[in-house]
Amino acid sequence: MSNTVKAALAGLAAAAMLAPGFAAARPAELGEPMLSILYPATNPETGEPTQFDIDYYRDHHLTLIMDLYGDSISRFELIKPAEMPEGMPPAQYVAVVNIYIADQSAFDAAQAEHGATLVADVPNFSNVQPMVTQGVIYGLDD
Repeated sequence: MSNTVKAALAGLAAAAMLAPGFAAARPAELGEPMLSILYPATNPETGEPTQFDIDYYRDHHLTLIMDLYGDSISRFELIKPAEMPEGMPPAQYVAVVNIYIADQSAFDAAQAEHGATLVADVPNFSNVQPMVTQGVIYGLDD
């Protein structure tokens, strides 16, 4: 494998960041429901670079989510994409969040009750609303 390919792969393997006070979570499980939240690198409304305060997200927004959703979440990942090596296209996102759902009913109830609170916090760390997709873990490499 060439050094360029290795560097590209290293760039794609972004570092997950854990908020202070949170312990490492258990591994994901096949079939587990999850939510992915993606913050695009470019504001789709203006074409300008997205502003994103990843430290605020980690230290405040993530903590808010965990406080409001509690045990309905089994694992939370905040990923900061690495800068791509020269010659590679730039990262398409400034942050990616993966939320692994332990209890779908409890998660849905928390979302109904607290979703607006989370949306209202977004301007404190970003100038864009994220793209959100929900699915299940379909493949894992043990």
